[in-house]
Amino acid sequence: MPNFGQFLKVYRFNKGLSQAELARDLDLSQATIASYELGERKPRQNRLIKMARYFSVSPNELLGYDPHIDFYSVKGVVTIPVLNRLPYDVSTDNENYVMRYTQLPDDVDLLPDSTFVFIAQDDAMKGYSRIQKEDSLIVTPNENIKDGDIVIVNVQQENAIVRRIYYPDNSSIALLIADNAYHRPITIPRREIILRGKVVQIFLHVI
Repeated sequence: MPNFGQFLKVYRFNKGLSQAELARDLDLSQATIASYELGERKPRQNRLIKMARYFSVSPNELLGYDPHIDFYSVKGVVTIPVLNRLPYDVSTDNENYVMRYTQLPDDVDLLPDSTFVFIAQDDAMKGYSRIQKEDSLIVTPNENIKDGDIVIVNVQQENAIVRRIYYPDNSSIALLIADNAYHRPITIPRREIILRGKVVQIFLHVI
């Protein structure tokens, strides 16, 4: 069965467009279009919908599924970015930092426009949570983060890390704790951190 990249190439040819012309119309880089067509990457859901609108087809038809499904849905899956590095001033959909995209079953409460996968970069959470280096963590924004939740957080303009967060006595201080006792706790004013989201699921391998 043809894959997304092959379908994209066919639709592009049918419009008589070069990769550069399609990239310009979609406000993307030619390299991004090339990576889609080569099957190296897939667009996340909001971008897939934009591309489908451009070609006047459904997202499912662009993916090779049944074209008679709701135009705004992608059958059974959500497409989200995978990152292993997240500087404090970079958004999670920044193409320069997205390693690839992965598709997850659309059977949980994920927000496809803001959910992402973060690859653990150290053994700081090795312990109670059993998060190992290079495990895949599904992260979703959550306004109701509670004491003890595992979060992805930037500290003082550094790359994002994985820690448990606590707010001592509802103060203006955040306490970031690793499950691995060899990593020292971080006590820091809340204004000096950026919470990227709460870890809602852990895969003990790279997805």
